[in-house]
Formats: sequence, C-alpha cells, structure tokens
Amino acid sequence: MEHASFIGIRPSGDLKEVQLEFHHRVHYQTVSESTTALQPFVNQIFGSDAVLKITLKPFVSQPQVANISDAREEEKRLDLEALSKRAHDDPLVRKAVELFGGEILAVVPAKVIS
Repeated sequence: MEHASFIGIRPSGDLKEVQLEFHHRVHYQTVSESTTALQPFVNQIFGSDAVLKITLKPFVSQPQVANISDAREEEKRLDLEALSKRAHDDPLVRKAVELFGGEILAVVPAKVIS
C-alpha cells in the first residue's frame, strides 16, 4: 500500500469509492489479490459505505535512469507532479482559491498519522 497514490473518494451509487493508483504492476497485482482482506480497514477508516477501487497507472515512457537512487527520485518527482495536478484540478480547491482570491504556492503530500 505504501506504493499507492491516493486519487480521491468518489460517489458511486449508494457507495463511495476510495480510489488508489499504482505505478507498478507488481504492487497493483499484490494489492488486487488482497482487496477482500483490506476491505474491513477501508470501512473502518472511511465508513461502512466505502469500497476500495484500485487502478494501474497507464504506462508512460520515462527517461532511463542510471541507478536505483535516481529511479526513486524520479518516481517521487512524478508522484509530486501528479499530486499537484490533482490538487489544481480539484473543484473544492479551485472554489477555495476563487473565494479567497488566493493561489496555490506548493502542494505537498499529507503525512499519514498511524
């Protein structure tokens, strides 16, 4: 789950979908095989009407990296770029910016408190 990107929560009929996206097929497959086991945790955190929906990020050709450290940094950069795009596209964020006459200076991932 640490390799998932939180996409959001979307209404789906009487339920709400907790949407997660994976960048690598191996992580996606591992979690997709465990969604039944994960469902009680999803319900505990997001409510009994929540269902887990996972997707695999479409493959996009990426520049080759020289080593694992560079690959991790590139993955972090791409994750932050995707997070920033989602924040800028979020209707609630856009409405807040409009109401308060502000601007988005930075987008940082939320720290999960366990």
